[in-house]
Amino acid sequence: RYICKEGIAKELPGVLETFRKPVIVTGIKSYQAFSDYGGSSSWDVIQHKGYCSREAVRKVCGQAEDADVIIGIGGGTILDLAKAAADRLDIEAVMLPSIAGRCAAS
Repeated sequence: RYICKEGIAKELPGVLETFRKPVIVTGIKSYQAFSDYGGSSSWDVIQHKGYCSREAVRKVCGQAEDADVIIGIGGGTILDLAKAAADRLDIEAVMLPSIAGRCAAS
């Protein structure tokens, strides 16, 4: 499912109500912007600073091992990390890009 509309971040709890354990993967600035915009939740948050590496994916997977969906909030590096972790955990992934991508993969 693809949703592109203003204010969707505020609707995340409703969009994700079928999941029992969402986990947010984000950067520090990205999460602050998300919070300032009005997005909030009681979900676990994993903040990452750095590159998307195999070690970073392993670390996120270890922290999100009980998750049934990963929500990536940020730019390309964070979204790549969130998608890779969700793929490795074999769970759903939801992406909230903070910047327009140059490819359809975002």
